[in-house]
Amino acid sequence: MSDYSSSLPTSDKADGSASGGTAASSSILVGGEYNSTAPSLSNGQQAAVQIDSSGRILNSDILNNSISSGNITVGTTAVAANVNGTNLSNRKTLFVTPTNGTIYFGASNAVTTSNGTPIYQGQTRSFSIGPNLTIYLIAASSLTVNIFEGS
Repeated sequence: MSDYSSSLPTSDKADGSASGGTAASSSILVGGEYNSTAPSLSNGQQAAVQIDSSGRILNSDILNNSISSGNITVGTTAVAANVNGTNLSNRKTLFVTPTNGTIYFGASNAVTTSNGTPIYQGQTRSFSIGPNLTIYLIAASSLTVNIFEGS
């Protein structure tokens, strides 16, 4: 039996820096690096994925594109929860607040007051939902609902 261990590579060709610096031609770093102060990079530099002291990946998924808000009327026919007749482009969040009664929401326009989930008058329900999904609303009578979408 031959011993092949002497011909097996013990390293790879990755030359990326875990501590930041010039971008590598090949990088295979997996994992993250905790820094009490975030690194400051210049164009063309790279750094390891930043994590907090508990190992959670840091990100900055914030609203920074557009906000759409206003009132819609919700009645006995299901309507989409959006302000301008279409979901906000790149939407990340949706807030729904009925102002004068209970509404019900569901994931399709087949939602009813029997199978939908209630949102009570003055209660705000938030959804982390993209623009490709629609929340539908219905009520037992005509009600005013405040809608807020952010992207």
